[in-house]
Amino acid sequence: MKRPIVLPDWLRALRRRGMLPSPRTLRALRRLCEELPTRGNKVELHTDGDRLYERMLEDISSARTRISLEIYMFCDDQVGQAFSAALRERAAAGVDVRVIYDALGSLETSSAFFDRLSGEGIEVIAYHPIAPWKRGFAIFGRDHRKILVVDGVCGFAGGMNIGCQWSSTQEGGSDWRDTHVRVEGPAAGDLEVLVEDTWYRETGRLLELDRLVPRDTAGASTGVLVSVVAGQASSHRRIQRSYTTALGQARSRVRITSSYFIPNRRLRRAIRAACQRGVVVELILPQHNDVALAHHASRRFYDRLLRWGVHLHLYQPTILHAKTAVIDSTWAIVGSGNLDSLSINFNLESNLILLGKDFGKEMDNAFDEDLARSHRIDLQEWRRRPWRLRLFERLCALLRYWL
Repeated sequence: MKRPIVLPDWLRALRRRGMLPSPRTLRALRRLCEELPTRGNKVELHTDGDRLYERMLEDISSARTRISLEIYMFCDDQVGQAFSAALRERAAAGVDVRVIYDALGSLETSSAFFDRLSGEGIEVIAYHPIAPWKRGFAIFGRDHRKILVVDGVCGFAGGMNIGCQWSSTQEGGSDWRDTHVRVEGPAAGDLEVLVEDTWYRETGRLLELDRLVPRDTAGASTGVLVSVVAGQASSHRRIQRSYTTALGQARSRVRITSSYFIPNRRLRRAIRAACQRGVVVELILPQHNDVALAHHASRRFYDRLLRWGVHLHLYQPTILHAKTAVIDSTWAIVGSGNLDSLSINFNLESNLILLGKDFGKEMDNAFDEDLARSHRIDLQEWRRRPWRLRLFERLCALLRYWL
């Protein structure tokens, strides 16, 4: 096994702050995965947390060489303990296991939980500690990704973290509504490139990049076309551009599900232009939200969206946490990136653009199921809100750049 390249501390500090470029090979790989889609991918859509976790644990248990996990929230609960046990078992079997968790997203998880992983042969990194005395301290610029890659051939990305919030109530969870995808094929390798890039920026250690180079899809004429869209220090606006492109190229219908919807001026212009072209724009947003300020700031924009002709629906049963779009029933976006300032301007994110009529139909079906559980609001109904509530929404919207 090749020894990793280790940089001096002062160079690692510069790398973390984006003041030095990544190695040429890593930069080329990251650019390749972001700009050139791959064919021959098998894709599974998951909207059920219990089934997703079952599938992820199956793949972890079958790992033979390496497991890479980059996660915003890694909770110390029933679900988190199951993943911890599975990762430790694979590490004991000689599999290379690496975990990157966000220090703020996983704030409620005890350090003993991660110490146990480290103590049993797993390399663990806390991304951007929030304690000022710790190296890499930062408040903004969180690692909001939810990526798992096993052996470089199957990967997961989407909106679900590791925690009981996404489990069903029958399993003791909160049954949050979210969307995740499993990809098997070269797109999984592209997701691994993102994890490797974060790993390098945080540690200064460059691992075996030659294992990431193969993207051979010769003869792959079937399967879903997949492109990785990474929000990161050098390319934050790619998340936004993927949505503005979708709105700009749509011919008949755009269906967006968003948990934190605080659109900036460019996104608002793209939505309005689509409506003016006669494109049907449908939005499903949460009736209930776990971030109160973001929820009320989002509601500030409902009036103008309704005036433009957007079909606006509020999801009723539980907290809506999905970040998806489906365009003309042909191509879709699934990932961790929200349509708010934090995702567009600050956070590390990972979205997948998936092109395929069968997958587009699956996304449409999932949207229709959510639509049946949502309440459509109209302009006159919306304007009957109490003036105190409207004032509070206006005040929250003043903070939108930080939400």
